[in-house]
Amino acid sequence: MNKKNLVILILIAIPAAYSVSKLNFANKNALKESSSIFYSKNDSLDKMCCVQLAPSKISENSFYQMDADWIDENGREMKLSELRGRNIILTMFYASCTTACPVMVSYMKAVENEIPSGRLSKYKFVLVTINPVNDTPGKLRQYAKGHNLAPANWILLTGKKDDIATLAEMIGFNYKQNPDGTFSHANLITFLDSEGNIVHQSDGLYQNVKKLAGMLKQQNL
Repeated sequence: MNKKNLVILILIAIPAAYSVSKLNFANKNALKESSSIFYSKNDSLDKMCCVQLAPSKISENSFYQMDADWIDENGREMKLSELRGRNIILTMFYASCTTACPVMVSYMKAVENEIPSGRLSKYKFVLVTINPVNDTPGKLRQYAKGHNLAPANWILLTGKKDDIATLAEMIGFNYKQNPDGTFSHANLITFLDSEGNIVHQSDGLYQNVKKLAGMLKQQNL
């Protein structure tokens, strides 16, 4: 290659390299700008209520193999095995949550409305608190009343911290308490058959109620 052609090649390459560098810089800025729509550098995940955690591996054991003592919203002590014979639709929550937990409860209520009234006696909708320090039976009873949860169909439970953690591990419900007292947790609805075996789980804040109701029919629950 002669000197004249080499000079021409260099003159072409320099602007092209500059353009690519400028484009990459612009793309990085665009990515940074788009990310800020979802998370600001000033935000603290520890201060956000109900940061969603992914579910973990579920247990192959029956729900009813837990021999722990629980307390319902009326202050009555009970075992989970007392629910045997009814299909269980369950989520874990805490009463002071104002974001994800009420949404999950509303989805469960919508599933309840999809079940024919003649079959409702075959089901129990169960809410188990992850905040036993604050969620006393009185607060659970107040929560049930405030959310119009029919006593015949719903039960709200609290228990010992370790027993709650064991149940959460069984169903793959991840949660942790944040420094400000709120909880980050999975948004998970668990469906169990009459023997306490997990037959289905639905994860996320956006639930397809018709699909869940259809799954109940498909599973013959």
